[in-house]
Amino acid sequence: MYLIRLDDASEYMDIVKWDNIEKLLDRYNIKPIVGIIPNNQDKDLINKYKKDMKFWDKAKVWQKKRWTIALHGFTHVCSSNSGGINPINLRSEFAGVSLEEQKIKVSSGIKIFKEHGLDTKLFFAPSHTFDMNTLEALKAEGDIRIIYVIQ
Repeated sequence: MYLIRLDDASEYMDIVKWDNIEKLLDRYNIKPIVGIIPNNQDKDLINKYKKDMKFWDKAKVWQKKRWTIALHGFTHVCSSNSGGINPINLRSEFAGVSLEEQKIKVSSGIKIFKEHGLDTKLFFAPSHTFDMNTLEALKAEGDIRIIYVIQ
């Protein structure tokens, strides 16, 4: 069995590359996990790519094709230097951030997904970093009980 994870899907991404990978995955009937940034504020992505006004429609198509949709952070902007409980990197959008702020990020991300007709039960953190507050926020704010971790 293979598990394919696609990161950083948002309104700001390389549309040509994403279209190419989607065609390839469809050809072989492969159902990846797609990490979607609900409120992308990552300047590296925003300044590099044009806004895709059809992004959320594409995401709904992915879900209809039974691709797994994951909440990939909220803004994709790291605001702390904590590695949390998975210290692959010493930067994080979540680790080292208060429980209340993390609850807001999680609930706001889930709300954006719902507004666009998307459901998720999976989370993976930008920079792969999260902490115990992240686990508590995910439990308190939604149905997400699966965290995809890279070590």
